[in-house]
Amino acid sequence: MNQNPKKLDIKSYNNQYSTKEFIEDLRNVLINIIPSHLVIDGHEMRMYYNKSLPDTNLSFLLCRYKNRIKRIKRNIREGNFNYKIAKDELKEWEEKLISILGNKAVSITTLIKKYRIKNNDLPISRKNGKKILNFHPNIKMDYFENIDTKNKAYWLGFLWAEVYLGKNDAVTLDLSNKDELLIDKFIKDLGLNPDYKSSRNIMKESGLKTYIRIRFKCSKIVKDLKKLGHVPSGLKLTTFPILKSRELDLAFLLGFFDGDGKEGKNQFHIGSKPILEEIKRKFEFKHQIIPDGVGNYYLSLGAKLFNEMLDNYLDSLPRKRKYFRVPSRILFEDSISKEILSKLVWKIPIRNISEIFHTYPKIVRETCDKWEIKRPEPHYWNKLLKGKKFEEYEKEAN
Repeated sequence: MNQNPKKLDIKSYNNQYSTKEFIEDLRNVLINIIPSHLVIDGHEMRMYYNKSLPDTNLSFLLCRYKNRIKRIKRNIREGNFNYKIAKDELKEWEEKLISILGNKAVSITTLIKKYRIKNNDLPISRKNGKKILNFHPNIKMDYFENIDTKNKAYWLGFLWAEVYLGKNDAVTLDLSNKDELLIDKFIKDLGLNPDYKSSRNIMKESGLKTYIRIRFKCSKIVKDLKKLGHVPSGLKLTTFPILKSRELDLAFLLGFFDGDGKEGKNQFHIGSKPILEEIKRKFEFKHQIIPDGVGNYYLSLGAKLFNEMLDNYLDSLPRKRKYFRVPSRILFEDSISKEILSKLVWKIPIRNISEIFHTYPKIVRETCDKWEIKRPEPHYWNKLLKGKKFEEYEKEAN
């Protein structure tokens, strides 16, 4: 037996190095460095007969699965001549051989390095559940395993409204092109490959519409979404997931609103009555769920809850971020001091103070009267600051 096999020179490698050649080179190198009998995982095995290392023994050496080489050969024989071994499998083979052969495995590691260099298009993984890494190598597969940030809760809410979970663990998100920035943010936050973002045109009654899509397959994400309670929206059984804090609940609610809420209003109009009932119960407000007569329901969140929801998470869909005025003097008094209001009424008009604090001018005037704050006479601002823009008032107020 030759104990000193010829050293492999990486610089001398040819441009082509197929998987079939690699397997045979592995076999030939191993015959020269392994003894006829080996103890593997507590079992003594005879490795070769008459200088022949059978596929089953080679497979067991590499991965402890005796049919692996047979399967690789079958793939090649059935027409997939360009079949490549995945990077994670190569790493496992290398680790297994080093654990058995120690320093003698240097020839094998050099051979594996050659295979990697000559095949720069190796898949990352061929394992079930990890094949997605070949297309989205940076995907955060455990993103929804634990909803512990407002960002995750927001996306969970948005997916509750918009995502479609198809066959074979496919996740599809389709949005109008006017919301493409949200698709881009979703891609970035989940570590998806933007090259797989696509667009398509659909003719509607109102004209041609363009939609932006990101679609991928990930069993881990689908499993976690279902564990959190996702059901197809068509069943009208969507429910509110159990989260750990009010801040996470509010972020989820905002994501759900950005998906299913009405732009310019603080109102839902959806088919699932159960989630609307849970929203009412969870956030304790009095607005009623109103049927529309065709199987769907309306629910207004009210200005107070809606504004709190916007303040809780700032990075939501811009076109749906509209603050509403709250008709409550108590809320206004809680958000400003007498000293600040005394100065503010002489810097900007009351109507602009009310806009900054999302309330009504009447509330500001009533608070001034209650706190005995002197304010300008009527028409004071028209005479003094005619033509000055509100942005300048707001800058002075801040």
